[in-house]
Amino acid sequence: KLFESEGKKLQLTKGGRKLFALWEPMLRQTEDVIRETRKNQNQKETILRIGLLEYEKIKEMVLPWLIEFGEEYPRVRMEITVASPAKLRTMAEDSETDLLCTLSSELPRSCKNHEMVTVKPLELSIILAQSHPLAKKDILNIENLKDETIFIFSNSHSEDAQKQILSHFREKGFIPEVKFFRSQESMEVELMMGKGITTGFGDVFKNAGGRLKFYPMPYRKEGVPARVVLIGVTSLG
Repeated sequence: KLFESEGKKLQLTKGGRKLFALWEPMLRQTEDVIRETRKNQNQKETILRIGLLEYEKIKEMVLPWLIEFGEEYPRVRMEITVASPAKLRTMAEDSETDLLCTLSSELPRSCKNHEMVTVKPLELSIILAQSHPLAKKDILNIENLKDETIFIFSNSHSEDAQKQILSHFREKGFIPEVKFFRSQESMEVELMMGKGITTGFGDVFKNAGGRLKFYPMPYRKEGVPARVVLIGVTSLG
């Protein structure tokens, strides 16, 4: 929990203050750009274009921070675009956003060397419905999924998902039957119906009604653990 209410006021919790301290360099950088823009263009209002991951749990973390930032800088008008990782990557490549909150594994090459801060580390899980027969197991491994249909986001949603997920199965010597999805909602509905299994980040899913079960799984030995990051794209980079 990053924020708590005190009367009508929303304030940072102890954990929130620690995270805010990590974000502070990026905030100060944003402030410098805003000040420079005002001086050079003599604008009464500065537009800050922000690209934000569409996943509910990530929005719940970031939106309160944006509210606090907006209260501190009332002349900054934030234009927030909520989108999939693939769409955010395209926006960054086309310089259509100034500040990006996305997955570290989905950054465009042009941003790889930009300063970034970690919003949240991400853990990998095998994800399936509580009603799925395999959900009765205490421990679930990739080897147990050989005869299952594996759900994967299509490249139009995530350019990294297919490569990362299938690499886990290749390491175990098999490629499963695969079904692709263009949206998180479509995949989650069929997961909850027990029609398949996926591997990925639990924070991507809403898990309405607690109908999903998550089994922790390790990253590949040569894999780099993914994070949700905040990064400057244009003059913030």
